Amino acid sequence: MVLVMVAVGGYALYSGLDFFEDISGADASEEESLYRSANLEPALAALREEVGPRTRVDLKIEQRSLKANASVRGRGDLLVVVTADGDVVDTSTGAGAEDAPMLRAVRAAAVEKLAAAVVRRADVALEDIASISMDTSKRPGWNVYVDGGGVWQAALDSSDVRRSQ
Repeated sequence: MVLVMVAVGGYALYSGLDFFEDISGADASEEESLYRSANLEPALAALREEVGPRTRVDLKIEQRSLKANASVRGRGDLLVVVTADGDVVDTSTGAGAEDAPMLRAVRAAAVEKLAAAVVRRADVALEDIASISMDTSKRPGWNVYVDGGGVWQAALDSSDVRRSQ
């Protein structure tokens, strides 16, 4: 795992989710992938237990790990890493997620539906999806990064799937 820390004016700023590599170091089979709701739900449950369902989170879902920048009441801004097995393996200082949706709004079935739509439209295999990351720049939604296939976007409920401009 790679953590990038930058010191600015005596304060340590940790990088966002993009600097944390997929902790498994290997691709997951279609049956093991967190892009499947049956596999993602235990990871989301572990995250809910760690930070609470009403916590605002900015998520990055990879084949074998889930990362969340979370603004947790009473604990501050955290970066939480959860394995495909549902184990919380790291909790460190995060970037916060004040503008992100609450964790309870994230549905594993919507992520699976989104991944399936991108696989079909981009004509790629599930393992070609590098990550599915939350987009909080406008309305909450998802960015799907495909190896060799560009970026796809969708609403948080996986509707309105489209190739990014």
